[in-house]
Amino acid sequence: MEAKEKVEFLLEQMRLFLAKKDHVRAEIIHKKIQPAMLDKEGMQDLKIRYQRQTIEFHTRTSDYLAICKAYRAIFRTPKAQADPEMWKPALEHTILFLILSPFDADVSDILARIKEEKLLAQIPVFESFIKLFSTDTLVKWPLDHQNVWRAHPVFTDPEFGEKRVKDLEKRVIERNIRTMAMYYERIRTARLAGLLGLDIEKTEQSLSDLVSSKQLVAKIDRPAGIVSFVRAQTATELLNDWSSDINKLLTLVESTTHLIQKEIMVHKPVNKMDVDQPAPCE
Repeated sequence: MEAKEKVEFLLEQMRLFLAKKDHVRAEIIHKKIQPAMLDKEGMQDLKIRYQRQTIEFHTRTSDYLAICKAYRAIFRTPKAQADPEMWKPALEHTILFLILSPFDADVSDILARIKEEKLLAQIPVFESFIKLFSTDTLVKWPLDHQNVWRAHPVFTDPEFGEKRVKDLEKRVIERNIRTMAMYYERIRTARLAGLLGLDIEKTEQSLSDLVSSKQLVAKIDRPAGIVSFVRAQTATELLNDWSSDINKLLTLVESTTHLIQKEIMVHKPVNKMDVDQPAPCE
C-alpha cells in the first residue's frame, strides 16, 4: 500500500470514529499517522484534512495549544498561503487559541514567531492582540475590539464558546500577575487585587493556580496581607548555589576539626615520666 493510500485509509477510519464519538480508537488511529509523511509532495490536501481532524479531536479536551498548532500547520501549507479565504481564518484561529493556551515555553516561542509573520498586517485587530500579549504591560479586561472577537466562531461555538470566554479572562488575569511579578518583589494583597480588578479571594485563587502550575514562584502571607514574588532559579544558578553551599560546609568542617585538634593538644595531660626521662645516648 502506497503512503498516500495508507494515509487516506487511516484518515477515513479516524473520521468514522470521531463521528461515532469513539475518541479512544480515534486517538489510536491519530498516533499511527506520522506528520512527517504529510510533508511530502502531493500530500497537501491530506495534511489539511489531517489537521482539521486533529482540531476536532482536541476540541473535546480543550487542548488549546494542540488546536493552535494544528491551525498553524494549515496556515503554513502552500495551498493556504495562496488563498486568503484559507489563510486568514487559519491565522485568526491560531492567534486566538494561542492566547487561550496556558503560558509555557512553547506558547512564548509561537508568539514570537507569529509576531514576525508578514501576513499579520492584513488582519489588524488580531495583530493588536499579538502586540498586546507580547509587551510587559497590564492588559485590561474585557479586551479591546470586543465586538470583533466575541463574534468570532471561536467564541460563538454553542458548546464551547462561553467556556472559552471564561478561559480567556483567566489567561488575561494570569498574564497580568506574571507581569507584576517582573516589577515587584513584595506587594500588598489588596493592592494586587486592585490592579487586577478582582476581589482578594479570587486574586489569591488565581495566584495559587499559577504557583501550582509552576508558571510562577510566590508566597502569600495572609496575616500580613503581603504577596512575595521570588524569581525562579535556572538549573545553572541552582547548581552554583548548591556548590557554593557545599564549599562553605566543607570549610566549616575543616576549621572545626582544626580547632578541636588544637584544643586537644593544649589541654592534653603531660606525662611526667616523659619529661624526667633523659634522652637516649647516641
